Amino acid sequence: MLAYPSAFTVRTGAAHWEILLRSRAIETQTYVIGAAAVGQHTQTRISWGHAMVRWLYYNDPRLSGELLIALSLGHLFLGYC
Repeated sequence: MLAYPSAFTVRTGAAHWEILLRSRAIETQTYVIGAAAVGQHTQTRISWGHAMVRWLYYNDPRLSGELLIALSLGHLFLGYC
């Protein structure tokens, strides 16, 4: 299991965050947890902030946050498919 923190801007986060996590999951053949900063930090800096879990065999972008974490951890620890 790998964890990647981030603080992408809104523009780059929307374009790259999910695909980067999915790529790392495929190339390392493991679970990848992406923790992301969110919100407005200064008047000119706003972070994208979409935390997600990706793994090699299931990457449905409609599932994110707590539900995806529960499904992924259930598969990891309990052997559910």
